[in-house]
Amino acid sequence: MRALRDLLRLSRDEPGLRAVWLQAHYDAEAAFAAMIAERTGRPAGDLAVRVEAGVLNTAMRIAVEDWALRSDRSTGPSFAETVTRALRMIDGVGRG
Repeated sequence: MRALRDLLRLSRDEPGLRAVWLQAHYDAEAAFAAMIAERTGRPAGDLAVRVEAGVLNTAMRIAVEDWALRSDRSTGPSFAETVTRALRMIDGVGRG
């Protein structure tokens, strides 16, 4: 986990690393869409599926960045707690 934290901290000042980080998340979005499509029986290209995948992907990205860039890492929430909290925030998004 330390390597991930260090990499994300470096990516703030290194455009090449930031580009790789964002590309990884762009690529992950298609995987999330495929997973959502498989579980719901909807096509992966469906707008709602793609939006749900984007919301999930963004929540994950922001949670990891929040955890990595937090200055109170010794007293703040753990990686797992941070990601879980972000996922709970989006639970139910799009369900009316």
